[in-house]
Amino acid sequence: MTWLLVELARHPIEEFLQGTSLMIRLGSCHLYNRGLKMVMMMGEHLEKLVGSLKSKLKALKTKKKAYDKMDKSDSMRVEIRSRRAQKLIAETLKIADSPGHKSYAF
Repeated sequence: MTWLLVELARHPIEEFLQGTSLMIRLGSCHLYNRGLKMVMMMGEHLEKLVGSLKSKLKALKTKKKAYDKMDKSDSMRVEIRSRRAQKLIAETLKIADSPGHKSYAF
């Protein structure tokens, strides 16, 4: 196993850690306050860490915009009902007009 020593820029990471209430578990990482050095056992841990930091920063920056839900008016409700009725009538006529289907009159 190789050890990877990574020097991280002090300013952005400290702002991220101070500005949020997120706790990040780093597995087999040692985080030093002096110079912010990170010693990791494998290189893929670093990739996962960077990916999680990016996703958390992106989630903090982009907030979903709220939208106003529009209430349906009476005319909209009537139109929806009439469309459903027309669709049902079309399906019924299609089945009734098919040559392989026997229809019974009650």
